[in-house]
Amino acid sequence: MYNFNFSYPNGAPAAVLGAMMGLIFVLGIIAIISYIFQSLAWYTAAKKRNIEYPWLAWIPVANFYTIGKVGDYFFAKKGNNYNFAVINLIVMAVGTSFNGISGGKGGFFGIVGNICIVAAVVLEYICIYKFLKGVNPQKAVLMLVLGIIFSIAMPFILFSQKDKDDADVYINTSASQPVESANNNEVQ
Repeated sequence: MYNFNFSYPNGAPAAVLGAMMGLIFVLGIIAIISYIFQSLAWYTAAKKRNIEYPWLAWIPVANFYTIGKVGDYFFAKKGNNYNFAVINLIVMAVGTSFNGISGGKGGFFGIVGNICIVAAVVLEYICIYKFLKGVNPQKAVLMLVLGIIFSIAMPFILFSQKDKDDADVYINTSASQPVESANNNEVQ
């Protein structure tokens, strides 16, 4: 009576499905490699600066505590204490929880969750900037902008900076010559 033959020439749907699965596999591998590099970078940076609980860098959401602690370390060098570690962790945890409650359907919890996650990412970028400024002040802005625009590069940028010593970015470290006073020719 009716012939429902859904055959395609040369197996086109199977080829498309195979290509999509291959792409998903490659993107998954890239995501895992990026996560490992970023976690290792934050773990090493935290450990090098004697920050408590550096192993939290390996745990999703909890890694925002380590990122905040590294940012706090560099803010403290300048004399400021913002406690980014706790703020960042709480904001990200609230955002993740609210998004889980909303089930991806939006509404009040979804909107608040998304706002919290955006705020946590902004705080993360502030901490990343303070870290980059603390270890490589000449290229900090360039590295941050490249990492934001090309997000795949951020883990590798952080990884390349993880072992660097803290640069003294708040004090001019260039050799300065003594300045003579105009009144009595004394060296200041």
